[in-house]
Amino acid sequence: MKLSLNFICCVFVILCLLACGKKPSGSSMSAFDKGKSYLADGDRLLEFGDEIEAKKYYEKAITQFESEARTNADKPELARMLGKAQYRMRDFDNSIQWLTKATQLDQSDAVAFQYLGYSLVNKSKIEEAITAFRSAFSNNPSGVVKTECIDELMKIGEFAMSVGETFVQQGTPQGQEYKMLGMRIMAMGLEFSNYDLDKAHKIQEFAFEMKDEILINWIGNIIEADGQTTFDITVPVQKGQ
Repeated sequence: MKLSLNFICCVFVILCLLACGKKPSGSSMSAFDKGKSYLADGDRLLEFGDEIEAKKYYEKAITQFESEARTNADKPELARMLGKAQYRMRDFDNSIQWLTKATQLDQSDAVAFQYLGYSLVNKSKIEEAITAFRSAFSNNPSGVVKTECIDELMKIGEFAMSVGETFVQQGTPQGQEYKMLGMRIMAMGLEFSNYDLDKAHKIQEFAFEMKDEILINWIGNIIEADGQTTFDITVPVQKGQ
């Protein structure tokens, strides 16, 4: 029995050493690999709603990617991941720069076009964003990217409208502009969804929460048309604005 236990212990130690040997140490990982790991950690935290902690990892990812970029700036995956991390940090100017580079290096990268579209939307560059989104969709036949884009556009649109309403209540002149932008972004998402009525009803619920008559009337007309109406994504302008 004693010999058997010793043998088992030896085997266990050897297996542990082998397992440790397969795992790269932090010092042996490249800056790019570290950045990928930090970016993935940030995405997981964001998925669980921990935005504050997620941003800490996005900052670490950006540091590592920028370090890698000093010697390997023409790597498409690096440009895309750096741009995505910057988008998560709401650094839209730099995210546009790197994501544009990523799409130039790899014109089939659906995710790069996807996040380029998000960044452009946040800079109010709607027509350029639409072009980027359509490139993303054409490079992703499964439709996964399109579904993600529609959901993200709804969130961005709601956020823009909420910010606009706050500005309106504070008497800031740009308030109505933000609200109109938010409506236009949500209209884009609705159009991409082929006027899915579930999406339309979600917008309607948000419109009633906001108590915004323009949004209420606009989305009400879409729903009354049973989702079959095709309309310009340029939303109505409030009188006197």
